Amino acid sequence: VLRADDGLQVATFSVDITPRLGIPAGQGFIPFLKTAEHPLLARGILLKGFGVSCVICTLDLMEIHNESYDFLRRTIGEVADVPESHVALHCLHQHTAPAICTAALRLERAEDDPRLIATAEYLTQIGENLTAAIKDAQKNWQRATHVGTGRGLVERVASNRRIELVDGTILGRSSNTKSEPKLREYPE
Repeated sequence: VLRADDGLQVATFSVDITPRLGIPAGQGFIPFLKTAEHPLLARGILLKGFGVSCVICTLDLMEIHNESYDFLRRTIGEVADVPESHVALHCLHQHTAPAICTAALRLERAEDDPRLIATAEYLTQIGENLTAAIKDAQKNWQRATHVGTGRGLVERVASNRRIELVDGTILGRSSNTKSEPKLREYPE
């Protein structure tokens, strides 16, 4: 039980969500995992205090959509005892990691398709791994005494995909702009 004078409490979690080698998990944008240079992780923080609780979680996945996204938010919310609306779930968008959308796969593939089955099993495994990690994190609440922020210039790492032009229209920029030097000239 958290008293009002306890202030803000924080707990952290980190768990491996790397799919098993050789299973065809994901939408198929990339080949299924044959080797793993480093683990894919789900990392996050649990926050509670002043009558509000929330979870912020990042996934080393390319994307997660629709009911798959909802499933993980609901799973995290249930184990963390927070409303699903208080769960912020973000993908880091690595292009070598799976993209997950079981709803799209059901539309594209037969019910017994190995990719659909493997992706659904992988999503369930991610949920189970997150459940265990969050339960462990809840044993290690710490009082947060300070919150720090910072700003910095990001160079040669990322860019805005939606560039607002002077007339208010939006210009799209994809990941690869080698053949479009004018797009590369826009600032980060």
